[in-house]
Amino acid sequence: MVLKPRQLDVLKLLVHLFINNHQPVGSSTLKTEGIDASSATIRNDLALLEAKGFIEKTHVSSGRIPSLKGYRYYIDHLLQPLPLSEEERRAIREQLQTNEPLLQNFLGQSAMQLAELTGCTTFISELNQESCILTAFQLVFLNEQQVMAVMVNNRGNVEKRLYPVERDFTPEWLQEIEHFVQDEFVGESIMTIQQRLKTELPITLQRVFTQSNFVLSLLNTIFEEVFKGQCYIGGEMNLLDAYQNELPRFKKVHEWVHSEASESLLQCPTDDCIHIYLGSELKTPLLEDMALIKMRYQVAPYGSGVLAVLGPAGLPYPRILSLLRCFKEEFEQQVANYHLLVHNPLT
Repeated sequence: MVLKPRQLDVLKLLVHLFINNHQPVGSSTLKTEGIDASSATIRNDLALLEAKGFIEKTHVSSGRIPSLKGYRYYIDHLLQPLPLSEEERRAIREQLQTNEPLLQNFLGQSAMQLAELTGCTTFISELNQESCILTAFQLVFLNEQQVMAVMVNNRGNVEKRLYPVERDFTPEWLQEIEHFVQDEFVGESIMTIQQRLKTELPITLQRVFTQSNFVLSLLNTIFEEVFKGQCYIGGEMNLLDAYQNELPRFKKVHEWVHSEASESLLQCPTDDCIHIYLGSELKTPLLEDMALIKMRYQVAPYGSGVLAVLGPAGLPYPRILSLLRCFKEEFEQQVANYHLLVHNPLT
């Protein structure tokens, strides 16, 4: 779809004015802000952009606002990141410097810091599990209905999770399962464990345990959750800015963020580009007027994860893209430092 240079300028300026002020934009404002044409010519350009679906009116007598189609065109063809000052970059670097000894806590803190920087709801996933190796495993008997699995990996992460069990479950049986996992899985990657549970382990379990189906189900549950990794969320209440007049919808989106977001939207990209998804591209009606910005972070040789920002479609994209890239660079360095300490501890 071809637009003339002036029409491109009108669309770009209209988007910039709206994402900065969140007010409909009229021809007089566009002329004042730099479009070198008469008000009548600008009105004609606005009418054409509206006819093509790039902009829309909120009321008959109001100015125009970008449509989702307009945002998509702007993002694909007109968007340019806004460079950060050295002072801003230094502030991000200092904000991410920490004495926090646990990587999980650092990831949670980082999600909150990214939310403060962007004013959005943010997500940070753990590194994927391709190079994650199980180094220790323990099952703790809590009562006849519940056990706790304690797992340690080569990244220094400690996972503690509760699981329901059958009523006749005994500490002795628990110890047998624990020894089996220690013999079979410790020293293996999480991915290898997942594959073995789907292939040869069911037959092996039948030879070792009388209730092999239950043991297989328990181990599948434990390692499936570990394989998914954890997603850390920051700035959940920032969604209120987008839904301040729609509290029932805010509650639904808030629930979605905690139940489905990490699985449905945070698959790790295979490149280093910033990916922006709008409205229907997010594949859930709840987010029909929202935008998700995500990119991969990498810490060689340990794996990759996702940084993501969720907010209204009218986000200040030029600034957020620059913030996200700068944050990613400093964040990768800090995560790498954690892994260096785990694998090369000071003595």
